[in-house]
Amino acid sequence: MSEINVTPLVDVMLVLVIILLVTAPLLTQSVHVTLPKTVETTANINDQPLQLGINAQGVMTLNKNPIADLAALEIVLKAELEKIRMWACIYTPTKAWFMPSSQS
Repeated sequence: MSEINVTPLVDVMLVLVIILLVTAPLLTQSVHVTLPKTVETTANINDQPLQLGINAQGVMTLNKNPIADLAALEIVLKAELEKIRMWACIYTPTKAWFMPSSQS
């Protein structure tokens, strides 16, 4: 008759007991961390990203407003970029977010 060899089972159980004995004291110790204070903020729903769309017929839309051609799209995008630049200058006068292409 063949018997089940329990030696591998005992070996695995001993390894698990050793791991438990080593890690249990580590779990009782804690590291105290000073977390930074935060302020509750709300999302600015007025600053939405630009949504550029092109449908199957090739009609372009920017924020769901139809654009006639690429030249008109360029004009509208430049106007939007100027709005963003003005906002950046108003709210962060010491940090330049955007560098005009003429100054790069």
